[in-house]
Amino acid sequence: MEIQNENLLLEYFKSGLNLFIGSGFSVAAFDKNEQPLPAGSNLKEELIATFQLDRLENLSLSQLSTILESQRRDSFYQFLKNRFSVYSFDKKYSSVCGINLKSIFTTNIDDLIYKIYAKDNNFYVNDLTIRGPSHNDKSAIDYIPLHGTVAHKEGRLVFADLDIAGAFSSDPDKWHFLTGRLQHLPTVFWGYGLNDAGVLQALSPSSVKLREHKEKWIVLRKKDESAIQFFRAIDFNIIISDTLEFLDYLGEHNSIEWKYDSSDQKIDNTCDLFPNYAVPNLSEIPVRPIMSFYKGAAPTWSDIFSGKGTVNYSV
Repeated sequence: MEIQNENLLLEYFKSGLNLFIGSGFSVAAFDKNEQPLPAGSNLKEELIATFQLDRLENLSLSQLSTILESQRRDSFYQFLKNRFSVYSFDKKYSSVCGINLKSIFTTNIDDLIYKIYAKDNNFYVNDLTIRGPSHNDKSAIDYIPLHGTVAHKEGRLVFADLDIAGAFSSDPDKWHFLTGRLQHLPTVFWGYGLNDAGVLQALSPSSVKLREHKEKWIVLRKKDESAIQFFRAIDFNIIISDTLEFLDYLGEHNSIEWKYDSSDQKIDNTCDLFPNYAVPNLSEIPVRPIMSFYKGAAPTWSDIFSGKGTVNYSV
């Protein structure tokens, strides 16, 4: 393992940083059939085999996805939900909970991050697309699934080759939140390679009116001199490590010093104390049409999280 400016990175593990993850982050997560989550060319091959698209094998993943979403959306999305819903993952992922993360951005559609933090008593995932950014909540980690997620019962799932900047044209608030966080906090990019360079180049200061970012690191699986030179040219510090090796590194350098003041007392998790009254995890909520509520059915968590209607109660 090689880490450029390692001591500075270790300080940010305590003081706070962002995490920006791609498909390489989820390599040790598995679906209900104990198959690893697919990425890139593997996903394309599975789509071709599942939907019998051999005559379209020359198209890109993005192009195949566009056709399937247009012609067979329900079965396409059901396939994605089955393949990207995480049922098990390497226990080393828990080491992510030991660093001081303020935001997690991802181009993945899986629900791995939700599952990692589901059992953590100190922090929770605040889904920006549902609840908006957290304010003065030290336990919240703002989570932004840029391409959608299978944890959401509704909403589009995106496999696009477009730059992130272009993808945000319809949602400038989210774009400004992303670039603002990059300007105020250091960021570790994890799970990206040279093939994903367009995504990362879209986030360079030259693409955001020369507003400088805080320090950035990128985790590269192997020592590729061409990739190293490219990422250094767009102001990245380089980490050479595979995913499990870097998870081990996080576990070795976890520190609880930043989590609580010495005067803080441990508070039992209310989800454990009152399991029947706890707010459920987003990925565990059964969905139903919002119209059911308006026809007189009792409200459920699905109605609350859908964002398609408001319920007013008077005392």
